[in-house]
Amino acid sequence: MCDDEAIKLGEFQALRQEITNRLTISYTILALGLAAFGTGFSVANRSSHVLAALSGISALLWLYWIDNSLSIHRIAAYIAVVLAPSLGTRDADALSWEMFFRNVCVGGDRADLVLFKNSQANRTGRIRPAQSADWYATILFGGAPPVLLSLYVGANAHHGSPPGLTVWAAAVVCAAIWAYAVRAFVRLVQERTVFRLAILSSRPPSAHPAH
Repeated sequence: MCDDEAIKLGEFQALRQEITNRLTISYTILALGLAAFGTGFSVANRSSHVLAALSGISALLWLYWIDNSLSIHRIAAYIAVVLAPSLGTRDADALSWEMFFRNVCVGGDRADLVLFKNSQANRTGRIRPAQSADWYATILFGGAPPVLLSLYVGANAHHGSPPGLTVWAAAVVCAAIWAYAVRAFVRLVQERTVFRLAILSSRPPSAHPAH
């Protein structure tokens, strides 16, 4: 193996480890978001202001999760589009399982092509596109801040009178952070689609070696 290929292989291994580390961070952020949401319900009757703090924390955790997810997609795209073509055939084939997984997740004819290769008779087209886990995380991160803010405002409305200025100010700040996070998530969805198309285009299904 030449020095240049050895360097690129080392870079590939380091980036794969970076993706693994960032996936661990994503799971940790999800756990923290779930803990913040659950804590909000448990302390709602003791200190209503904690609800506002947890709402803001949930939105900030979502922003951090979005940034981390974008980094994962960018690294994966760099590996598939830039690094993999420069590796030797044996090392590039180590990526075959990733491309197989991605193509199956697309569903339809593309999934049939990697599953049955040249066997037209067995192709069914019944595999549906897989839903990205990003949307499941959004149910937690996107839903928790509004729910916690609603509880916060409701807890500070006494005897039908509207909440005070401090309550509304805190609610507006937390809502602004949440709205910014929603905008960042839209960007994540858009960029993720571009990265996925670039990765899938880098190695067509027919180019996958049989194992």
